[in-house]
Amino acid sequence: MACGLIIALVIHERFRGRGLVRAAILIPWAIPTVVASQLWRYIFNDQYGFANLLLFGERVTDYVPWLAYPGVAFGIVVLADVWKTSSFAALLILAGLQVIPDDLYDAARVDGATVWQRFWHITLPLLKPALLLALLFRTMDAFRVFDLVFVMTQGGPGDATQVLQFYGYQTLFTEGRIGYGSAVSVVVFLMILALSLTYLRAIGSGVSWAQANMNRRILLALGILGTVGLSLLPFLWFVLTSFKSQGEIEVAPPAWWPSGNLGFYRSALFDHHLFDYVLNSMVVAGATTVLALLFAIPAAYALARLTIPGKQGILAVLLCVSMFPSNGHRRARLATARHNRRAQPPLGRRVLPLALTLPLAIWILASFFKELPPELADAARVDGCGPWTTLFRITLPLATPGIFTAAILILIYAWNEFFFALLILTQPEQQTLPVGIALFQGEFTMPWGELAAASVVATLPLIVVVLLCQRWIVSGLSAGAVKG
Repeated sequence: MACGLIIALVIHERFRGRGLVRAAILIPWAIPTVVASQLWRYIFNDQYGFANLLLFGERVTDYVPWLAYPGVAFGIVVLADVWKTSSFAALLILAGLQVIPDDLYDAARVDGATVWQRFWHITLPLLKPALLLALLFRTMDAFRVFDLVFVMTQGGPGDATQVLQFYGYQTLFTEGRIGYGSAVSVVVFLMILALSLTYLRAIGSGVSWAQANMNRRILLALGILGTVGLSLLPFLWFVLTSFKSQGEIEVAPPAWWPSGNLGFYRSALFDHHLFDYVLNSMVVAGATTVLALLFAIPAAYALARLTIPGKQGILAVLLCVSMFPSNGHRRARLATARHNRRAQPPLGRRVLPLALTLPLAIWILASFFKELPPELADAARVDGCGPWTTLFRITLPLATPGIFTAAILILIYAWNEFFFALLILTQPEQQTLPVGIALFQGEFTMPWGELAAASVVATLPLIVVVLLCQRWIVSGLSAGAVKG
């Protein structure tokens, strides 16, 4: 949260190239979690890793097996999770910053308030809805961490990086203890729910700080360089690796700059079924996005505009469903399969992320619809328009930024989804990109070159989406989701 707040404050300032900086900072969020896991695993590799190269250079005898030490391995998993998720927290906080009126800051400057005083007495109190939303999502993500541990450490060394979600996966599917594993999932859900309710009461009073006279331009420049560098450098190392030769990777110390070799891309595309993974991910992400919007738009409109008894409770239940651990969803699916005595149909297997994205889509879109002026719908009813006519002719055109934002968030989530795909798409020809990359193995050694090339291919579509749509994502969140 602290990193997300700092990033949001930096990219909220007005400076040349702000759009590119925002897009660069959002890249870690767009990168599939499995790719980020392999990326940080490679950075801390004991032979070819960037961390050893940076710290020890050519003194290869001093290279450290970072992931072999329990405390260090846990810290690396935390670092990877912070790097991956801080951008999304920053995105939510940035949306909250953009709805704060500039008149308040102008009046505070006239009264002689310093930068720190404006921050503590204006920015933080008015950021409360955005901070609460960011805290809620970060709590959900932190308790549901699975991909990072599965790919980077498998819970080791020992149980040093064991987390509840991975522990539930092991007990439920590896050990076959269905009842105990389901109980773990319920406990995780209750913990997330309790913490979420606590957050609603936790952020309150402001804090008084001493005045600080600092050069704002220097701080802004350092903030831009720091946030962009930390966001891009880890992924850039993987990109450089994808253009190296096998000898440039295995040499000790590893080479800094590549020779421009494209062999790893050819191998990843034609020898490791990468085309099939890409096609499967496109089908899963596209179908999930379309179906989620088709169901979420009328449901969100009804909850936002129609008089429905207990609709606030319905929204709360929807949010709780989106919090529920994936292990619990998987347990429910196993029970359903046993009851029906038949396998899940192929289409159902491909769009199963809909179970998690639909509640979140309804909750986001309902917030947008609530922000639209109710007078428009009242005027339409006076003219004889029914609910469906009002929805399609008035509400949807006005809610286009919100629908677009929800579609992008669902698309990125479905493209990056790993847990369901790992357990349900069991046939190699059905697997998506995250599963294919997580299970990427060579005959004798880890093929880091092909893995880096496959990761770049998996990430490029999402980077393009973020580069093209970051302005609309931020404006869409500002229009309703954060305020709602």
